[in-house]
Amino acid sequence: MFEIDFTNHYPILLDKDTILCNVRKRIIRVTPEEKIRQAFISFLISEKGYPKDKIQIEVPMSRFRKEASGRADILIFDESENVLCLIECKEPNEIYTDKVLEQILKYDDIVQAETFCIVIGSSCAFMFIDENHNLISASEFPTYKTLIENGEINYEVNEDVPFERFSINEPIEKQTLDLFYEEGIFGNHTDIRFIPFLINLYNFYIDDNQKVICKNIKDIGLKTIKYGNAGSGTFSGAYRSFLYMEDVIVSFSISSMTRVDEGQQESMKGLMKTDEEEWKTWMHECRMQLIASGVDWGIHLGHVGKERPGPLQAFN
Repeated sequence: MFEIDFTNHYPILLDKDTILCNVRKRIIRVTPEEKIRQAFISFLISEKGYPKDKIQIEVPMSRFRKEASGRADILIFDESENVLCLIECKEPNEIYTDKVLEQILKYDDIVQAETFCIVIGSSCAFMFIDENHNLISASEFPTYKTLIENGEINYEVNEDVPFERFSINEPIEKQTLDLFYEEGIFGNHTDIRFIPFLINLYNFYIDDNQKVICKNIKDIGLKTIKYGNAGSGTFSGAYRSFLYMEDVIVSFSISSMTRVDEGQQESMKGLMKTDEEEWKTWMHECRMQLIASGVDWGIHLGHVGKERPGPLQAFN
């Protein structure tokens, strides 16, 4: 994906929650996704030379195929009413998952656009599928003139790079181990004795060329997905996924539990007694950090007096 500078393209608020639509010329309610769509339309018109009358938004799929569901965020047409580009816009906090790509591919199967584009915040992916069914990406969004004249666009083939398994019988370079820690594959306090096992588990997890054979379950390899967690945050990334009874996709991750040591517990109990407001502030900050980290978590708090005592723990 490449970045687009929307600084001069964001819509002007008419009041706290309404804007004027660039295409429909009517007042609409602003949402994070709508803000991106309007900024992108402004970018297309003012910087890339797309005629406003060739841009349509919220186009129903039933217009192209009877009883088809869904709406295209933006369609760009040529003079003969052929669809030059199908565009889907997402709010900045959205994640580029397989589901996002599958949605636009589903719409493209109906619309039969020459190209398609995914916009997530200021990040943009402009693509098309070649005759060999390869997904081809561009390094920038082309001008209207380039599209209608089939001009030159800098494309690159999205090739799958084969995964090379790590050996547990040979030393792993420090740079590689550091990357494992940075990516959260190993925790900072992981016992070094478990590293070979975790490397082997990681090999299984990432190398989807070796399929799991199990009754009623189909191994469908790695899928880039996101899902909510108990802390109101999200997990996102490439997860080994399985199709259960050809109906539900199931993915898995490995969890751990961190127990605060006795000295830390005593320090926190002291803070709780001497400065209740500071304690509440600290707890709130802990929750916010856990939510922002994207891990699934829960906190069990100790109590004093007649209440049930217990340690403080973070599950992640």
